[in-house]
Amino acid sequence: MLHPNQTVYYTSGPFVQEATFISHDGPNCVLQTKLGTLKIRKGRVFTVQEANEQGLLNRDITRIHEAFAV
Repeated sequence: MLHPNQTVYYTSGPFVQEATFISHDGPNCVLQTKLGTLKIRKGRVFTVQEANEQGLLNRDITRIHEAFAV
């Protein structure tokens, strides 16, 4: 169960982004991101623990390094 103001991660295409959970809206979650408010399916939102367990955070760091590799 997610709680307001909880740090979460969400998947968007090949990317994993950090956000703050605001509320549930039916089958979706409302998140506050660096770029504004986002409504996204619950299945694409993960707690920090869930993201770590699934290796999402490790893949995100790898993608960032690959993107900036020269």
